[in-house]
Amino acid sequence: MNSPSSTPGGNAGVPVGVLDELRRQGMASAFASGAVFQGSPEDCGSELAAYLAAHHWGYARRARLDAGQRRRLDRVLAVYRVEADFIPRELASAAEGLGADFASLAYRVLCGEPEPPACSVAAVPGDGRHYLLRNYDWLAPKVFERQGLYLPSGGYAFFAHLIWANGAADGLNSAGLALGFARAINAKKTVSQSGLHFAQAARVLLQSCATTREATDKLERLKCNGAWRFVVLDALGNFAVLDVFDGQVRVSSFGNRGSHGVATNHFEEGPFRAPDAVSGFLLGWSVERLRNIRLFLDSRPTMDFCSCERLLTSTGVACRRPGSGTIWSAVYRTPEAAVSWHPGLVWDGRPFLRLDLGPLFALRDRS
Repeated sequence: MNSPSSTPGGNAGVPVGVLDELRRQGMASAFASGAVFQGSPEDCGSELAAYLAAHHWGYARRARLDAGQRRRLDRVLAVYRVEADFIPRELASAAEGLGADFASLAYRVLCGEPEPPACSVAAVPGDGRHYLLRNYDWLAPKVFERQGLYLPSGGYAFFAHLIWANGAADGLNSAGLALGFARAINAKKTVSQSGLHFAQAARVLLQSCATTREATDKLERLKCNGAWRFVVLDALGNFAVLDVFDGQVRVSSFGNRGSHGVATNHFEEGPFRAPDAVSGFLLGWSVERLRNIRLFLDSRPTMDFCSCERLLTSTGVACRRPGSGTIWSAVYRTPEAAVSWHPGLVWDGRPFLRLDLGPLFALRDRS
């Protein structure tokens, strides 16, 4: 394992090998708000403790769980220990590093209730290069700009935007699998609370799966809570749009070159839709974004980073409401692993940042 950097400031704690590669690409300052997790689950947990202490100290607060909460946590942990035991091991190490109670930290991270983001995700297979596009929208003046690079000793290395402590909102792994998700607002009422948290499910897929088929099968076993639309794309250009509801998974669409998969914040059809779908601004905006993205993609036979970035920031796709909006935009390219992301609200004038992930992923095998 690489020794941590002693560089003061935003890159403090970044392993030397990673920092050297970021500097080579001219991206050290752009990654100043990011975090690197490397080694065993216990090693990653120690690094998570430092990350949470610096940015999300509230996770260390002790909270007394009632009997119902403890039963729920036990049910959830039972799933993790079968399908993704590295998550509770990582959290146990983080709790020790924070001086926090494991049960209260695990409940907060694994059983937290989502707030209502409004996102857009698209998979666009191409001729040898494939792209996953993602806007993370939030209807509140909250900004998340935390990039995470995981170089675990077991499973695949991956880059992701971090949410819910060590969960993933979107990302790309060293096998070429990219994914993102959006919450479905027109679903039936969900009741299951025994499966995986949505952000942790995304994290597990990135660390565990190489293909769209593997990710689909894994998601079915994870019994993800809530109502979500996952979009998964692999290095061969195979994609799937997966409707997730109360632990069930339905393949909404799938394909390869010559087609594309798009998801916003509503189930388009199928048994997971509420009989009386939610109406109003959010649903109307979701339908509008879905239509605009498809029109854009249908009009362009090929896509590259520039056209993907233009789509994500275009009127009718990006949210430009005062005080809220598109918190970040990200474009992942596979199999030539790279990411382009916009680190803030779309109207702030900053350019997209591009990072070649292949050399960073390779550091895991040399550490």
